[in-house]
Amino acid sequence: MKFKTTKLYFALFFLATMQLANATDLIVRDGGAGGAFATISDAINAATDGDRIIIRPKVGDTPYIEDLTIDKSLTLLSEISGDKYEILGTITINNDVNRTVSIHNASTTGDIVSNGTISGGRMFINIINSESDESLLLSEDNVTVNVVRTTCNRINFRHGKVVANNCSKILMTDDVGDSLATDDVYIIANRVSAQAAGFTDSPALIINSLNYTFHVLNNSLVNGIGHSTVINGVKDGTTNFISNNFIKPVGSNFRGLRIATEAIATIVIRNNLFDPVGSDEIEVINNAIFVIAQYNMTRSTTFDITNADVNENNVSGATYDVTTFTGDNENAGHPDAIFTDIDLTRNDMGPKGGSYNWDNYRTADDTKPHVFFLQTPRRIFNGTTSFEANGSAKSN
Repeated sequence: MKFKTTKLYFALFFLATMQLANATDLIVRDGGAGGAFATISDAINAATDGDRIIIRPKVGDTPYIEDLTIDKSLTLLSEISGDKYEILGTITINNDVNRTVSIHNASTTGDIVSNGTISGGRMFINIINSESDESLLLSEDNVTVNVVRTTCNRINFRHGKVVANNCSKILMTDDVGDSLATDDVYIIANRVSAQAAGFTDSPALIINSLNYTFHVLNNSLVNGIGHSTVINGVKDGTTNFISNNFIKPVGSNFRGLRIATEAIATIVIRNNLFDPVGSDEIEVINNAIFVIAQYNMTRSTTFDITNADVNENNVSGATYDVTTFTGDNENAGHPDAIFTDIDLTRNDMGPKGGSYNWDNYRTADDTKPHVFFLQTPRRIFNGTTSFEANGSAKSN
């Protein structure tokens, strides 16, 4: 068989290893051992754009006691692959056009915050394999944020990729900057549990964005009190996807998924597992949005959905394990080949189904390189296409 020759454009972006020409490694060790810097702040002050700050964790998880301000394009790494360096303090990243700040393997007691208004270009922030006792407050116009395999309280952002994190809330707000990104937003394989006792309504995931298409894929979205997921803003003319998630609201007056937007757009809700506790699965407030709900499953006796334009093949009274995501959901998702599982069987509803099976992102080994995003065609085709892959290398 003769095939037509094709040309592939492959963009492979390894965040941890990308360096500017003539970049320098600056070493930080406890007490300045071996001629190294004694504090992270001293290394930052001595660095120039493109340098790497390589930090040796102190013995016994003793923290570096300092608040950091990063005002250059820098990469912070651990000197010991897989080990985190402790920081007793906050990290403030000053925004600037074309600046890229990457933080790997940090463990901080305070917030990680982006600071400052920019225009005429974009800023890039990457938080990878890190921990914060507080939150990642990175919601600024013209700032692209990638947060991967990180544990924190909440993640606030406006554009980027949020992948394989453990947190209590994800909040995506509207980017109204003058240099909007051209690619979509991806929220993949996160374990979000909103522990918000005392609050009337505190969703695990809130999306309020009028400028980006979004893809919510293979997450566990569990709310402490209130709706699990709320969509308040959608970009007109787009098709957005909520697929292969586990969605659990709590409370009789709340919903698994609440869509309250006047946008003229489409939201496809497919291959999800719902576990409502005395509440409905899906509620659509405004008829302007076109909602397709297909091949979803609930443990309730009825699948309750209001104002969906397409409501088909949604299953009620199902039995499945909410920890392992096994049971009636296996091989029960949409039968189209583009949703096929990695083992080439029919889609399993929930986080372990399809090409974004969260087991791929939630591995135990932090010492090896990881590809955290791969966008490829889901069908065999003949022609020209583009691939995109994002990843992180190990820390040293």
